[in-house]
Amino acid sequence: MRDKKSRVSIHSSRPLRISVYSLLLALACIFINPLSALACGGLFSADNYTEQGAERLIFAVNAGQVTLYEQIHYTGSPKDFAWVLPVPAIPKVDTASISLFQELDQQTAPRFFQNASPSCESGTSGAPAPASVGAVNVYSSGAVGPYNYSVISSNNPQALTLWLTGHNYKIPVASQAEMRPYIAAHMFFLAMRLQGNAGVQDMLPVKITYATSQSAITIPLRMATPMGKENLGVLVWIFAKSRYIPQNYQSLQLNYDLLSNDLYSPSSYPNLVSEAVNKVDGHGFVTEYAQPTSNLNANGTELTALEKSYSYLTRMYTSIAPAQINLDPSFVASSGLPNIEPAHEVANPASSQPLSCPISPLLVGGIVAGGVLVIVLGGILFVVNRRKNTRAS
Repeated sequence: MRDKKSRVSIHSSRPLRISVYSLLLALACIFINPLSALACGGLFSADNYTEQGAERLIFAVNAGQVTLYEQIHYTGSPKDFAWVLPVPAIPKVDTASISLFQELDQQTAPRFFQNASPSCESGTSGAPAPASVGAVNVYSSGAVGPYNYSVISSNNPQALTLWLTGHNYKIPVASQAEMRPYIAAHMFFLAMRLQGNAGVQDMLPVKITYATSQSAITIPLRMATPMGKENLGVLVWIFAKSRYIPQNYQSLQLNYDLLSNDLYSPSSYPNLVSEAVNKVDGHGFVTEYAQPTSNLNANGTELTALEKSYSYLTRMYTSIAPAQINLDPSFVASSGLPNIEPAHEVANPASSQPLSCPISPLLVGGIVAGGVLVIVLGGILFVVNRRKNTRAS
């Protein structure tokens, strides 16, 4: 009889024992695993890094025609503002909204994370006859948005400079020298100033459409050389039928794992780009985004129009020291290249070197609490088993 009761007691205590062991195992997982993941790194999301002082340009490319959207950054006196842009043909001038650049930047800017485990005619044919002013030809002039503008050309650098200064364009001497290569190439100049009652807060991006016979897109970057001592950031979007790549600059491949230890610093990514660009003497661009436009989530009217008119979007960025700006970058279409996502996985130093992970006080507390609970539950199990054995005897 005693043996039967003993067998019944042992049999009935087995489910209890299994349940308690299962509870102990579950508690061990709860107290140790998630806290360990928290201490050694979880899912991190970095802000989008876009240098505030960067040149921002959007190109929309059609056969024989290019539309350029450019966001102008200026912080001086409104009366001192002067913007002169070389263009290959007489342009149509308009303005665009700032929201176009904001929306486009939000959707295409690079993002970084760490894993929890460890048909227009080319040329200038049909252009209006210029109104000659001495040695300077004035092709058109007018007002758009907050700006007054003129389209001029000349084969005489001194005459062009005198015309600009005579019309209240304060052109630095260094910039005057940078204009000479464009004058020699028989390019036109779009000169813009703020209207008399307009302030810096009224400035809008400029939209310029011009005819071209060239397949490459060129940015007249040398004009910006004397503008400052800091690196010049250049951010370029190109809407077209296919992906675009640098033609006379190198396409740079970055090692994003170098951001691991400084992922949240706003200067971390621009510094990484600057270092890579500096190694190629300033002649390099990083392709940050290359996707079909169907992947965009356009909400604004202007971006929606671009998304519907073009099938592909490429975003490229560089950061160049002024002394290295000696070559105008150009870009050409290239088919057969893979798409580039804006999100990049950065190696987690904690997962590659788990022993070096700092021990969080939260983790220590969790382990201690878990240990105490294991001891208490173990004591309860011991008492229950002892009572069962006493009754059986």
